[in-house]
Amino acid sequence: MELQAITGQLDIRSGEPQVSRVVNGLWAQAAPKRTEKNRRQDYIFVHLTLNPATDSAQDSLTQDLVDEIVTQFYNTAGSVNSALRQAIRQANQLLINWNMSHSGERREGAITCAVLRQDELFIMQAGPALAILGHNFGLERFPPQEPVDSAPLGQSVSLSFQMAYQRLQTGDMLMLAEPSMVAYSTQVLQPALVDTEVEIGLNQLIDIVGTGSARVMLIEFTDDPPPEFPDTDLNITMFGGHGKTRQILPLREMNINTAEITKNARRGAATAAIGVSKLTDTMADALEQVTPAQVDPAEEENNGWAIPTSVAILIPILVAIILTSVFLQRENTQRMSVITQEMGQALALAEESQDVTVQRTYYLAVLELGREANEIRPQDSEVLNLQASARQELDRLENITRLNGQVIHSVDDEEAFYTSITLGDPLNGDFYVLDSGLNQVVWHQTEENYLPTDIEPEVIVFTRQVIQNHAVGTPLDMIWRPRGNSVSRDGIAILDGRGALITFYPNFSDTRAVQLGLSSGWRAPSQIKEFSERVYILDGQAGYVWRYFPNGDELTIQQDDQAISFFDEVNMNQVVDFAINASDGTVVLLFHNGQLVRYADGRSIWPEGTLADGGLTAPMLQPTAVKIVGQGTTASIFVLDPGSQRLLQFAMGGRLLAQYRATDENGQELFANATDFDIAESPFRVFITAGNSVYTAGQQ
Repeated sequence: MELQAITGQLDIRSGEPQVSRVVNGLWAQAAPKRTEKNRRQDYIFVHLTLNPATDSAQDSLTQDLVDEIVTQFYNTAGSVNSALRQAIRQANQLLINWNMSHSGERREGAITCAVLRQDELFIMQAGPALAILGHNFGLERFPPQEPVDSAPLGQSVSLSFQMAYQRLQTGDMLMLAEPSMVAYSTQVLQPALVDTEVEIGLNQLIDIVGTGSARVMLIEFTDDPPPEFPDTDLNITMFGGHGKTRQILPLREMNINTAEITKNARRGAATAAIGVSKLTDTMADALEQVTPAQVDPAEEENNGWAIPTSVAILIPILVAIILTSVFLQRENTQRMSVITQEMGQALALAEESQDVTVQRTYYLAVLELGREANEIRPQDSEVLNLQASARQELDRLENITRLNGQVIHSVDDEEAFYTSITLGDPLNGDFYVLDSGLNQVVWHQTEENYLPTDIEPEVIVFTRQVIQNHAVGTPLDMIWRPRGNSVSRDGIAILDGRGALITFYPNFSDTRAVQLGLSSGWRAPSQIKEFSERVYILDGQAGYVWRYFPNGDELTIQQDDQAISFFDEVNMNQVVDFAINASDGTVVLLFHNGQLVRYADGRSIWPEGTLADGGLTAPMLQPTAVKIVGQGTTASIFVLDPGSQRLLQFAMGGRLLAQYRATDENGQELFANATDFDIAESPFRVFITAGNSVYTAGQQ
């Protein structure tokens, strides 16, 4: 929904409204023709109060600062909050410079800036500022509570910002006011801000202020503005919306037209009546469902009280549901306002701190608050922007490379749960997904280098499927097994919990099953790898990495060489995954506690502390998968660590090369819930399984 804004300005001095086309310190403006691309839909409203305001120089200074804020905002890229923060800081610096270059009493200020973007409202305040938003259920103050540190503008280069975000409804009314109006209770101000219009609200404020003084901007948000304004002495301006025009109507300076105001008031009453009628229709439809269309006369006497009784019970229930919905909406709106304000304050405090630990704490607090906000209002744009800002700064502090992710496949099945992904031959494309929830393997056909196509995924292996003389058990893991001296064709090899290797060959779409020797001795096989046409199976409970040798398309196990031997004592039950370097056969074991060890001929070739000495400052918390990508001197070890939401890249010597995090279109950390990954090298892309979805992530 794209809203329009009707603004009114009011300047009362000692009870006398001033007739002026522009009230000093109050400003509303649409985006100019030359502006930043992401500012073109933004309307800015500014209320600046400077004290003391006693001479003409002060008036000129106020307008200069307002002009600077508006100019800086429309010329600054990034999120709305970052642009507002930059604009206010620039104005604050100008005021500090003015104070330093002029003798006499210092000027200090309070600022409220509001930005309308379609139906979103962004508010940023500094100093003892005040704004009040009128909803259909009541008033909401900004800031909700007077901040402990509300240093005014012009006093220090370090400002404390209060931020808020609202999703607007048509009919909402925003008042930007001087700090002195904090003394007026919400009960007193409610007639001017709730269920009313700008011209009526301004006249209500005149009565409320009485013999006092006030400078106020009133902003009505609507999707159906009146075709023309009533005749009035008050300044009223309309900003056109719907993304087509930004029309600023001329201000009028005429006598109040009571008939026109009455017409607008009646229009508001009619709108309310329409809402009530819709509710009545809804209730009537509900009652109709419990009222029989025809009643048998013989049963009418017996059932005479049934319908009235049902109605008497149903009406209070419906009313209770409606009232509960209103109160919940109000509570959620207030909580969202507090959360976004706290997120903004945490960002500001992090920027002001010089301590990296303190900065990291504040940025993590922003992300945690964002998770709470997402539960109340998912995919809220302002929350996503604040979270993105915090992630960007955390990435900078932790030397993280951020990847941009997107869903490439998802299924609408609550039982589906993807646990493994394997890429096929890059010359032919395709990737394969193991769905442990439904116990099946799915073939995704792609173009070369894994570019997506419109071909529907195909289930190629599933539990209880009969292949030759073998009935498939539970698919556990899979590898891409290229053809070689003994292996006749490329295929995806799937480890079956019933002691077999199931291979699907995509060239002819046929499937073969090979029984593996000594599988009766398996305890809990979990991972499968391939090296030099051999097949290796991790069985942590048995304490082995079983080794199978190729014999044509069959696989055999040698009695004297059944498993990889480790000379050092290795707790295989703590190994979550392993990898084998295709160039030299060295083995990398990944342990549950985050330990990563490389072995050659069964002996560890990495001394303790290798990873820390190689640049790993933040340890792995909950690693789940390891892969070796590349060959020879270009080979790298990649480790997926959902506990720290990272994908880590190490050189074969243990030196940390890079740390990656990935974010999807909704700002969610992809590696936090990832179960497996695979990597395409050129261009660099990470394929990720998480839940019932497959993602791809890469750098822009």
